[in-house]
Amino acid sequence: MKVLIVEDDAPLRVFMKDTVESQGFETFTAENGLQGLEKFKKVCPDLVFSDINMPKMNGLELLEEVRKINSNVIVVMVTAFDCEEYAIKAMALRANNYLKKPVLHNELLPLLKKYASLTQKPTESFERPEEVNKPTFSLSLYSVIFPVPVDS
Repeated sequence: MKVLIVEDDAPLRVFMKDTVESQGFETFTAENGLQGLEKFKKVCPDLVFSDINMPKMNGLELLEEVRKINSNVIVVMVTAFDCEEYAIKAMALRANNYLKKPVLHNELLPLLKKYASLTQKPTESFERPEEVNKPTFSLSLYSVIFPVPVDS
């Protein structure tokens, strides 16, 4: 799974990157929304974590642009603000989840596992055309006729 982390707070960005990589996922980072949008276009991530309050392009603007490109990508908004207005806007733009800072391991890891299970690619045998065309079972049909008693 490819994960993009868009966060202007360097220590949090590094913490999130290290946590995501420790789970074996390919990780990309950006320090503002504009840089995040460019990375999104280049790497086509499966999951995006984005801060809301950032320079150059805020996270809500980024989310709106991301949805224009890929309406199915998983996006989790991250913010230090306990503002219901941000949460409502994020959900209206179809954010998949919303995390409040400080982000902790016990919040981040379950989200990674949940979304990784949703984005898993089919196994290799299903991706190979020669495997797809092989029959996987055979079916035989038999007709059986049962006499039905008729009342006189």
